[in-house]
Amino acid sequence: MNSKRQNQIAGAIKKEFSNILLREANHIFPANVLISITKVTVSPDLSIAKIYFSIFNAKDPEEIMEALHENQKELKRSLAKKIRNFRRIPELEFFSDDGIEHAQKIDDIFKSIKKEDDNSKE
Repeated sequence: MNSKRQNQIAGAIKKEFSNILLREANHIFPANVLISITKVTVSPDLSIAKIYFSIFNAKDPEEIMEALHENQKELKRSLAKKIRNFRRIPELEFFSDDGIEHAQKIDDIFKSIKKEDDNSKE
């Protein structure tokens, strides 16, 4: 269970990191790629922030994740400039959140089952 402080820090990181990706990190990934932060969790000691992304319109989402990892120090520095009231900025860890893709696949399966069922009734 997350503490109130963990949730506050996670919310602040999510908000500011979203702005950084939108305004300052255009050189990291192609312009047509959409990156959405789905979740941020912070460790109990506030030393690690896990940031989960959904990536859309990318030929290779893993390539985008690699680019984020390669620019991790620069992104952390940008975050530190935005959030000055933290004693220490947590280490950033990036993860791909494929929950939306997974949900879409399940939805497609249900649609195909329904279509097959409708065809068999006729």
